[in-house]
Amino acid sequence: MTDRRVHIVAYETSGAPTEMVVGATEYTVHLDQRPVLRAKNHRAGTVFVMEDAHDDGAYYFRHEASGLYLVHWRLQLAMINKRGDARDLLLFQCKMDGLDPAPWVAINNNDKKQVIDIDHGVMEDGRQILSFPWNGGKNQWWRLEDA
Repeated sequence: MTDRRVHIVAYETSGAPTEMVVGATEYTVHLDQRPVLRAKNHRAGTVFVMEDAHDDGAYYFRHEASGLYLVHWRLQLAMINKRGDARDLLLFQCKMDGLDPAPWVAINNNDKKQVIDIDHGVMEDGRQILSFPWNGGKNQWWRLEDA
C-alpha cells in the first residue's frame, strides 16, 4: 500500500445524523495536541496521512495539519513527534471482526490489545478519543475514507 490521505470516520452511536471523524484539539503545530472527535473538514484538521510501516499491514497515522502522529499511550491516544523509541506505540492495524455493515473496522494497536474508542460513545465535537480494550461496542467502529 502507498501512503494515502484519509478521514478516520466514526460509526454513528448517538442516533444523530452527524458524521464525525478523528481530528485534533487545535489547528496549530504544538505538542499539546490531543486526538478528539471533530465534524468532517473541521478547521482543526481532520485529515490523516496513513503511512506504511512495513509489509504486515501495519501503518502510522500522521495528522496532516500538525505533522504529529497518533500513538496509543496507556489508556489514551496522544499525538507525538515520530520517534524510534515509540515505534511500537505508533503502529496501527485494522482488526477485521466481521463487523456488519462493512466496511467498518476496529483500529487496533500493534499488539492487538487496544483499539481506538470514543469516550463513552458520545458523538460531540471535541470529545476525547481513547485507547481501550476491544469490547465490540459501536464506539470502537471506524471506517477509513479517502480525503
